[in-house]
Amino acid sequence: MQTTFFISQTSFGAGLAYNFFSPHISNVRNLALYSSQALAFSSSPDLIVSRPYPSFFLANVDGGNVTVPTDQKATLYSSYFNVNVSTLAQLNSTTGSQNTTILDNILRPLKIERDDVELVYFGFEDFGFRNYPYRFDDTYKNISVCNDPSLPDNLVNRKGFIPACRRWYQDALKAAYEFDPSGLGHIVIGFPYYSASTKAPTITVSQAIVNGTQLKSVAAIDIKLAKFIDAFNKSNRILKNGFTFLMTSDGNVVT
Repeated sequence: MQTTFFISQTSFGAGLAYNFFSPHISNVRNLALYSSQALAFSSSPDLIVSRPYPSFFLANVDGGNVTVPTDQKATLYSSYFNVNVSTLAQLNSTTGSQNTTILDNILRPLKIERDDVELVYFGFEDFGFRNYPYRFDDTYKNISVCNDPSLPDNLVNRKGFIPACRRWYQDALKAAYEFDPSGLGHIVIGFPYYSASTKAPTITVSQAIVNGTQLKSVAAIDIKLAKFIDAFNKSNRILKNGFTFLMTSDGNVVT
């Protein structure tokens, strides 16, 4: 479901929202376009790439603990998780979305260059999930994020982090009914929510990446809203008694 913002009484507030979200919308499109080329999802990729980095897994696997980067290196790498990877042998495989560490080259600068970006990540059709910056969280092995009864029967209540069960993935998938020549679906801005890790207001921008009519992955960016809310609130005086407010299309007041 996409978000539409209604801004009462002031064109300044509308301009503020536009100026805040426009760079992030451009970034998620660049993220999706780069990955489409880098991973040869497009029919004529501009980039020839190989697997340049080790894949740092997000959870322990059977047969031994995974390699965890040092604190210094943690900011250089993404983390990877796939509910279908449970052994060291599978972890060391180069098949499927595990072979996507080349994406670190664009995940990293998108996060570093903007301090209002919380996370940059991909969800893949084979249930793979690549996230920057790196983090280790073994709880993803034992919990279910597939609690929506509208999901396909083979996903409902399945344990492990499955990107296809998440709202940002499903919304981008639904918005991918028309594709432009670059092989990208429509960009989706989700509803504001409180981040599970930071407990702060956050919003997700996502976009599907396709090959013909087949979904390959969904690129997404989690954006911290604190700066936007602060700037918006500072603009909330109109004449003597007026004020501005920001509301989503489903009636929830953001600020």
